[in-house]
Amino acid sequence: MDFISTEATRGLGAVQHDYNVPVGFGLLTTDTLSQAEERAGGGHGNKGWDAALAALEMSDLFARLDVVSPDEEDDGGAS
Repeated sequence: MDFISTEATRGLGAVQHDYNVPVGFGLLTTDTLSQAEERAGGGHGNKGWDAALAALEMSDLFARLDVVSPDEEDDGGAS
């Protein structure tokens, strides 16, 4: 289970780095079906929904802030 989590983290980090975009990460690592069901709408809430909502909220925030990557910053008119 740790291997899956580590490799998923590594892969999403590479996407974030290569494409210079924020990446949401909501991976459940569970030992049993019961744990998975509990985290997908049981007593712990729906963690998948929470992760998706966080990603959408961050996307909206970036659009509102008109975030510019360092590579795209205005150089003050110098050409």
